[in-house]
Amino acid sequence: MNKTQQLPIFVSWIGMTDLRTMNRWRILNGKAPALGYNDGNPDKQMEKFSGIERDGENGPVRTFTDGRKAEIIYLLATNKLYRDAETFREWVARGTDAKCKVVYVDVADPSDYSQVYNALKTFYENSEYRISENARRTEFHISSGTPATQAMTVLTAHMLLSGSRTFKTVEKKYADKTTGQQIFEIKLPFTLTGETLSNTSSGFISENRKIEEVAEIYGRFRNVTILLLGETGVGKSESARRIHELCGDKGEFVVANCGELAQGDVNMFRAELFGAKKGSYTGATADTVGLFGKARNGTIFLDEIAEIPLAHQQTLLRVLNDRKAQRVGDNETYSIDNVRIIAATNRDLAKDVREGRFREDLYYRVAMCPVYLEPLRQIRSSSMERFDEIARSILAKIQQDEQFRGSTLKLTDDAWEFIRSREWPGNIRQLRHVLQVSAVYAYIKNKGMINEKILKSHFFEVPQPNSSPAGVPDPENEIPADLDKWLLEHKITFAQRALERCKHNTGEAARLLGISYQRLNTFINKPEFKNRT
Repeated sequence: MNKTQQLPIFVSWIGMTDLRTMNRWRILNGKAPALGYNDGNPDKQMEKFSGIERDGENGPVRTFTDGRKAEIIYLLATNKLYRDAETFREWVARGTDAKCKVVYVDVADPSDYSQVYNALKTFYENSEYRISENARRTEFHISSGTPATQAMTVLTAHMLLSGSRTFKTVEKKYADKTTGQQIFEIKLPFTLTGETLSNTSSGFISENRKIEEVAEIYGRFRNVTILLLGETGVGKSESARRIHELCGDKGEFVVANCGELAQGDVNMFRAELFGAKKGSYTGATADTVGLFGKARNGTIFLDEIAEIPLAHQQTLLRVLNDRKAQRVGDNETYSIDNVRIIAATNRDLAKDVREGRFREDLYYRVAMCPVYLEPLRQIRSSSMERFDEIARSILAKIQQDEQFRGSTLKLTDDAWEFIRSREWPGNIRQLRHVLQVSAVYAYIKNKGMINEKILKSHFFEVPQPNSSPAGVPDPENEIPADLDKWLLEHKITFAQRALERCKHNTGEAARLLGISYQRLNTFINKPEFKNRT
């Protein structure tokens, strides 16, 4: 091995601070700046930046590379920086004898951890760059770029490239006062291995960064209600639990299935959510704290919130507005300020509001921070890589089960083709179930190899509501032959329903319908209403 081959390999992301520094130098030297990054009047910047291209003042990348011996320097450029990457390479080359090369990585959003991870993994595995085979000579510089590029570079370097090293740089004013050193090696206080990647997979990788951001930005403010939206099976409950875990709550994660809770009357609904005093209603044989009480210092997850009937919605609205709850049969109230509220639904809640099934004021309360979770078919059509990562993470999670200990579960090529060709209307839940039962069969019968035949035998198509049975109208496509008659019939139906729920108290029914007492009273006294009832 010759001397050149023994020199280190440097890897660094290109960052905005580096581009700004380069442009200031170009302005001062009468060169046209790279379009888009001229951040000031050159005359005003002249004095401030007169020291540019002095040792240690050339931006993070050149602070790391200037004057240091290396075989090659790889500069990672995300999509938005492609245009200026070559100009920046020339700028870096001014301070080193090493060969400089731009690596154009496919990262549209440098704050997306999944995109950054996939880009780094592709870079490591590309034989052109020889990173994997030269890990012990590779030095990563992380001070340029975003928090996502920095974090994933450290993690993947330690987990996937054993022997590689990571470094950070600081500005000259923060250099070591004794030595003047600006380059520091990053030493982690714990050990990472390649197994960590599979062990941390949660089954909905494509949404992880989105959920992390929600937890980081909104999760700590308990008066902000988070609403998770998406089809059945996209991972809403897992996402809610993940937010709870990321926020580091001391209290419990409490699930309230609103569809089940709303089956009883309003008092039962209140009792389940907010608690009840002994003897306050038939069956109340002891004091209860309710689900909100159990969630103190933690999170309550209001699943299927769209299933709460109109008659019950006012109860929840009042509590969310006042941030105070009251047990049934109790005169005292208690604060819910220490309860994080996350709601979820697979329904189009805005449409329910328009059609009178969900209160508009409650909608604005629960949808303060709406988060849409993509269905699998949408992920598959936009990025097969993301889809594959989800399948791999699910399989890795399944393999952690004790029953598979000591064995390897693997999808064959034809199995991959099979799962990629399906729509997965049940989303992650359906994919997980199919892989789970297929893994059990493959473990017993096929040495852990899951092939297309095994998947097919455990895959069942879910009937889709694309058409209605003969003679039954499709409400999505129905156009009434007589619009006035159709509207009148529906007004009568809703008025009757409201009166029944309010035990024929016209004032209560009017409030439930969102209209005045006079308007409802006039309507129910019309002949067309009386004749129908």
